[in-house]
Amino acid sequence: MEDYYIVIDIDNNYSYQDNKINIIYFYNKYKEELKDKNINDIITVKSLYNDNIDIFNIILNKNLIISYNIIYDNFISIKEYIEINFNHIIYLIIIIFHIFNNNKKYNDKILDYKTNYKIYNINDDINNKIIIRTGVIELRLVNIMLYGDKNIILKAINEIKNNYYNEDFIYIVNRDCWISIYHNIKNYIYYIKCLMTNAGFYFNLNDNEDTIYEQLLYFSNEYIKAIYDTDYIIEWPFLNCFSLDILNNMKKIKNIKHFKNINYYDYVKILNNKNILFLTPFKDDIDIIYKTEKIYNLRKTKCDNLTKINLITLEAKLTTYPNTFHNNFIETLDYYKQIINKVLNNNKIDVFISSCGCYGLLLSNYVKNKYKNITVIYNGHSINSFFGILSNRNNNLDDLNIENHIFSKLNENYKNIEKIENNCYGNK
Repeated sequence: MEDYYIVIDIDNNYSYQDNKINIIYFYNKYKEELKDKNINDIITVKSLYNDNIDIFNIILNKNLIISYNIIYDNFISIKEYIEINFNHIIYLIIIIFHIFNNNKKYNDKILDYKTNYKIYNINDDINNKIIIRTGVIELRLVNIMLYGDKNIILKAINEIKNNYYNEDFIYIVNRDCWISIYHNIKNYIYYIKCLMTNAGFYFNLNDNEDTIYEQLLYFSNEYIKAIYDTDYIIEWPFLNCFSLDILNNMKKIKNIKHFKNINYYDYVKILNNKNILFLTPFKDDIDIIYKTEKIYNLRKTKCDNLTKINLITLEAKLTTYPNTFHNNFIETLDYYKQIINKVLNNNKIDVFISSCGCYGLLLSNYVKNKYKNITVIYNGHSINSFFGILSNRNNNLDDLNIENHIFSKLNENYKNIEKIENNCYGNK
């Protein structure tokens, strides 16, 4: 068997390229070996596997695609492994699967270890590119639609329909982890509910289970396509790993570049002196911040502030449970496409940004494929704070000119916002 090398990097940089992977450490003893060294150490995959065979056998014997949940249940929660940084090792584990687990049914879905992976800085030329951040809630739903049992999914949909007006049922936490893929009705119900309560997917109660299933499948296929077509993924270790696993499912993986998470200064470099279209639930407030020119003095650090932009905003309607806007998710998605088309067909736009839950990646990919010479960015809710919106999620106020910001009023305009991730989108 051909061996593969693991490069242990004490500078906390990690990536894989061809048959090499950089990672800070996998097991405590490796950390100790590197403590007094100033150079990288090399360990082979075979030796790493043999030294930690008990760990890998537990994972490999699970007839599942690798999940953060499995890692947590078996290792992170055990005191002996408390210092292991499992986010960093997810890439390594997938390579281990590929090498030592060829007979498992999910081998075809395992990440191609020859994929080029390294972290890029925002200084790279990103004009006319698409930059996305994948979401936990969305990926979990995509996971069950890709690999799940349709009959069980239909039963899960039926259970949700029957309990639709029971908020205790809708908001109960069945399994709260990053990406779990145990294929049973309990988890299927939970992940569909999460897409409804957190990300904005909704359906018509009069529709039958098959119709709703097809809508979920449509969402999943479009989400996968958005990942296929992207140029950059904003770096988030184990989520990126899962995204790339999806990409490899139908052998459509390509060399997608990865950014470190974008900060204020990075946004300035991307957006300054640009014509911007922004789809956001904070349209009215951002319009005030823009028209009063407070948008150019939001932060105390000068280089973190824009100096000149042309901004057009469109309102994203929240459709998180129990809020609705049209008949179902598909109709709202089509509505967004129509209002976006109207602006893009009549204005010169350099950058399209959206912050609209599970619609975001789908609309980003739609714009990038339909319109040329546009840079597309999707980074979830965080982009709203760059434009001056304060909520419970962005609580680091030291470098902000608070008087130029506006606090989120989503709680006043929509139902049950306070129930999303401890009211992260509202303000206390």
